[in-house]
Amino acid sequence: MATDIGNWFVHNAENFNNLMENLGDWFSNIGTNIKDLPNLILDGLKNLLVSLFVPSDNYFTNNFNSLKDSVSSKFGNSDLNELKQLGQVGGSVSTSMTADLKVGGVSFTGKVVDFSWIDKYIDTIHGWVAGLMGIMLLIYNYSQILWLIRGTSPIVTSSSTSTEG
Repeated sequence: MATDIGNWFVHNAENFNNLMENLGDWFSNIGTNIKDLPNLILDGLKNLLVSLFVPSDNYFTNNFNSLKDSVSSKFGNSDLNELKQLGQVGGSVSTSMTADLKVGGVSFTGKVVDFSWIDKYIDTIHGWVAGLMGIMLLIYNYSQILWLIRGTSPIVTSSSTSTEG
């Protein structure tokens, strides 16, 4: 019986040695993992924020192309030249409108409205209108900020009139 116990220890000594080495490696890895834990948490948080708030590489391109396809299908124009000209001010804007008119049995081509006199002033008018709109937007946003701060409209009108008498 003593030989059986001795043989068991001899036979299992290598397994016991491997077990102790594995436990030692595990404890040394715990120290390394605890030391790396703040970096792992920060990297995970960074990856989470990037995945939540940064769009994929083709996000804007795909959405722009789908919007462009939708607009071109609705307007029936594949190159959208008319929409591109909306942003242009100046010489490319046509101010004289001609049309084929038919009155009774007589048809003719002519100018409906002639605004050719305004051609040289279009840039100036555009600047003044843009400036006026900017001023109006500033006034509007100022009143909205006051409303947010005070909770009431900055200009209060009284619907009841006082009568003395």
